Amino acid sequence: MSTSSSTFTDSRPNSFLPDITDDFQLEPLFPPTCSPGADDVAANDCDPNAVLTTKDLLVEESPSIGSKLPDLPPAATDEVVLTRETASLHDLPPNAAPDGGLSAILVVVASFLTNFCILGIQYSFGIYQKYLPNAEFKGRATAAEVSLVGSVSFGVMNLLGVYSGRLADVYGYRLMVFVGTLIMVFGLALSAFSTELWHLMVTQGLLVGIGCSVAYFPGVAVNAQWWDRYRSLATGIAVAGAGVGGLAFANGSEVLLDTVGLKWTLLITALATLVLQLVAVALLKTRFPTRSRPLREALSNAIDWQLFKTRAFPPLIIGVFLNPFGYLIAYYFIPSYCQAQGLADTSGAMLLTVINITSVVGRIAVGFLADRWGNVNCYFASTMFAAISCLGIWLWTAAIPGLVVFAAVFGFCCGGLASLMPSVTAQLFGTKGLATSIGLIYSAEAVGHLAGPPLAALLIRDDSPLPSRGYAGLIAYAGVFSLAAGVCLAYVRYVVLDRTVWKKL
Repeated sequence: MSTSSSTFTDSRPNSFLPDITDDFQLEPLFPPTCSPGADDVAANDCDPNAVLTTKDLLVEESPSIGSKLPDLPPAATDEVVLTRETASLHDLPPNAAPDGGLSAILVVVASFLTNFCILGIQYSFGIYQKYLPNAEFKGRATAAEVSLVGSVSFGVMNLLGVYSGRLADVYGYRLMVFVGTLIMVFGLALSAFSTELWHLMVTQGLLVGIGCSVAYFPGVAVNAQWWDRYRSLATGIAVAGAGVGGLAFANGSEVLLDTVGLKWTLLITALATLVLQLVAVALLKTRFPTRSRPLREALSNAIDWQLFKTRAFPPLIIGVFLNPFGYLIAYYFIPSYCQAQGLADTSGAMLLTVINITSVVGRIAVGFLADRWGNVNCYFASTMFAAISCLGIWLWTAAIPGLVVFAAVFGFCCGGLASLMPSVTAQLFGTKGLATSIGLIYSAEAVGHLAGPPLAALLIRDDSPLPSRGYAGLIAYAGVFSLAAGVCLAYVRYVVLDRTVWKKL
């Protein structure tokens, strides 16, 4: 691939401490659109001079994406010279991320709140998984049938990601987060009046899943516009909201279900979500202007097919496809597993608490390490250790001490998985149109979210010679799928990018 002869100088501060003296102005809910330009200018990139696309990473033009990842100068260097060769890692000026400032910090807060509400609700469904078959739907629904509610919600959220990400790039991030919030809250409120399981499928499953999808992907992608050198750490702090939210919603839901019942638990959850999400909408701000297009045109171009022509994307998306078949199982079945083992009634919620707490630590810690050791390296390691925790710990223990160790290791690794996917995507495929790229990647998880837990529930047996008893097949299922995802990521790291045993990538 030819390299432009011109270079650009990006002056960066030597300190991570942000300059909070910049003027912060809230972005209008309905952002201004760009003036009409040439038809070949991408809808998510209004700068006609910005010519970098995923075509720059095509196999035909570059035999190895690894060559696109040169070592950058030390952080203490005052100037970083950027060319087209480093553009997949860093936006060319004048669009270089500020890496600090009040606006960037408030965007992280907004993203934290979005993760807190959306993934907090999704990750705490295990409490409903334990409650519903023994309360409102006792004798009317099996564990596998109840798990479909959570699976539909999480699956639809990811399945529609390819479209919600595209709509955010075209119509504006704040608008999509606002619209998604309204849909999500409406679904939660309606679910409170459900009398049949299929009512919950439509409301808590389908409607909440649609709302989560519309709001989540712009909420998590926006950080990459504001952070470069500390992108993984900033994203890790933002997505730590999912762990904190899972902790809050899991414990809060369990207490509320036992005291006020299903109806008021869902109504209180809806109200809390509305308040927090409106704060997130108010704080969220983007750096790149949008260029509105007709809805049909925007949706017809939702999939960037050029990504599939890169060497890294196919194995990456296969790994992403396999991952949810594995890592969702603990979130959904730890409470019922504890119940089947005859442990205390509070054991399931306690272990979910451990998973969510260590997930918060993992999201921040792994994000911090990824800025030093490489996003792809840490993402691969997180996947492999999640598999090892299932096959090496959970499968062989039924006592609380061993389960706490499993929950801690598993939660830490899942935190790393959640925090690094946006950074890995931005590193390999650029930050322009990032919501579209992330939405496409997360859409690959949809099948696992829809089918993973129900298929795993079918593997529950009456007994087994292993300490995990009737759940041995379910646990092995989770571990094997996580291991298979790790193999795909190993291919990206050691075949596509670089065969060196250790290199920051």
